[in-house]
Amino acid sequence: MSSSLDIASLRIVQSKMLADSSKYFELFEKHLPRGLSDGKTVLLYEINNLGCLKKIIELSPEAKHAVVCCRACSRALKLLLDKRIDVEYVEKFDFTENDMKFDCIVMNPPYDGNLHLKILAEAIRHLKDEKSICVNLSPVRWLQDPLAKFKANNDYHRFEDSISKHIASTTIISTQDSRSLFGAELLQPLGIYKCDLNIDHTAYIDEFKQYEFIDRTFAKILDDANFKKQHIEKFNDNLKNFVLINIMAPPMKYGRPMFDALKTWCGVFTNGKNHEGLTYREAKNKNTRATRGDISRDNAVVFNTASEAENCYNAMQTNFVKFFVMTSVVDVHVHHNVIPWMQDYTQPWDDARFYKHFNITADEQKVIEETMKKYIGQ
Repeated sequence: MSSSLDIASLRIVQSKMLADSSKYFELFEKHLPRGLSDGKTVLLYEINNLGCLKKIIELSPEAKHAVVCCRACSRALKLLLDKRIDVEYVEKFDFTENDMKFDCIVMNPPYDGNLHLKILAEAIRHLKDEKSICVNLSPVRWLQDPLAKFKANNDYHRFEDSISKHIASTTIISTQDSRSLFGAELLQPLGIYKCDLNIDHTAYIDEFKQYEFIDRTFAKILDDANFKKQHIEKFNDNLKNFVLINIMAPPMKYGRPMFDALKTWCGVFTNGKNHEGLTYREAKNKNTRATRGDISRDNAVVFNTASEAENCYNAMQTNFVKFFVMTSVVDVHVHHNVIPWMQDYTQPWDDARFYKHFNITADEQKVIEETMKKYIGQ
């Protein structure tokens, strides 16, 4: 494991430095111990906010603090802190190359792929004993992956023993609040994880359970996926009636998915052209937001008639489909297995027909409608 940062992560570091220190501190405050005595050790890892660091340190001035942060924060802390407070400044720290143990670790590691999870897993191993805690701020959607049981490789299972079983509690900070605080382009909510060396924690799971019907409906969608196997083809210029599969998550605005992007990226093509009269090759060259690269790799759902392609495209715009796309997004990719590719598009699919087909109860319908109204204003 390496804690080196790429350019995107450096932007996150800068955003931490510029964040409102009081609001930043409030994220950690209720999870942190007070008054740790002499002989106790606290590691502050990649917080990189002068005001927040100072507030955390002052909760336990008798403890020894090791601070891993940018050089600017380290220099400023030396000037601001009372001389009686024991602080060691560490410019470089790799958990895998260090055998120190800590009574408390407070951290906000870089968000580079799943690097933050690798660092957290190592940090937990550096807790001194079962009374020690690690308070971590990083993306939380990996814990909420409703497709985990259907995927062979995923972070939910990969870090189950090293992280999940050690989580005593977790608080979610919405994408919108996180963006507002850090002024950074965050694509998913953050979470405060309070972890220890115990492995019998189960209560936290309830905090992250999706609506109970989601797993059941996902399973049914996957069981209903024979259509997908029969009709998905790699794009070629001879295709006439087709709908492109969007494999990237819709862009976010103010923490809410902009599902109108599906109309751009998952376009419908009848007789080889879209509503603007452009071929797929022409449309992709015109759309600067579209994924670059070899379009012969792109997948298309192919139909015998133009009306079937139109019906499929319109089905993608329903609250039902958008809801399952939204709840399945863990990283920046849409797992197109969860999109309800129906076996028959000779007739239109609307929300009412989807609800009936998948036996969605009135209460479950209410959840879907209210969720989509909240997130996309429909």
